[in-house]
Amino acid sequence: MIDPGILRTIPIFVDLADSELKELTRVCHIKTFKKDEVVFLEKESAEFFYVVLGGKVKITIQGGDGKEVILSWLTDGDFFGEMALLDEEPRSATVVAAEKVDLLTLRREVFLRILRENPAFMQRIFTVLSNRVRKANHQIESLALLDVYGRVAGVLMDLAMEDGRRLPDGRIRLKLPPHREIANMVGTSRETVSRILAGLAKHGYIENLGGKAVVINESFPKPLKNG
Repeated sequence: MIDPGILRTIPIFVDLADSELKELTRVCHIKTFKKDEVVFLEKESAEFFYVVLGGKVKITIQGGDGKEVILSWLTDGDFFGEMALLDEEPRSATVVAAEKVDLLTLRREVFLRILRENPAFMQRIFTVLSNRVRKANHQIESLALLDVYGRVAGVLMDLAMEDGRRLPDGRIRLKLPPHREIANMVGTSRETVSRILAGLAKHGYIENLGGKAVVINESFPKPLKNG
């Protein structure tokens, strides 16, 4: 049984009463997935709501050419799987463990009941959903209006804002995902991403620290729309 105190640290659960949290500990479960293990597949029927307790997952769809397209990464405290529970349609994307990940799971009927009975919980869910729609709109705009250099630069800036660590001198330290995954986010090849990152390093916009770590300098170019 999960500790109610742990649930209290998860943003979407902070407004639940102690009695509700205690009940939640009796009906939720924790599942662990290994790196690259599939949590669920696009077009599968949906039964569970998921919250990331530790680790990271990636949300993907299959492009028209059969290639993987990465929509986003989710980490500690993030949730997913709610959309298919709300509209009773099949899963709209595939979720894969990007590293070893622990997930809290709630069955459909439990999730929907909490949603009906707790307006604050509902508000937090819908706020996150609205933010995701805005992010999706931004991604669509980037794919339509930016060249591949701008799209790679945009992904680096987004990752820096979400996962980067600000250094005392104002620069940002960031652990990059594999070049193939960046390529899948911007609709290009791994080789192109590697070439663009090498160019950014050559011109002093980023510094490679070894492994996947880089530092983004303050001179880093802002993505500009074509034309």
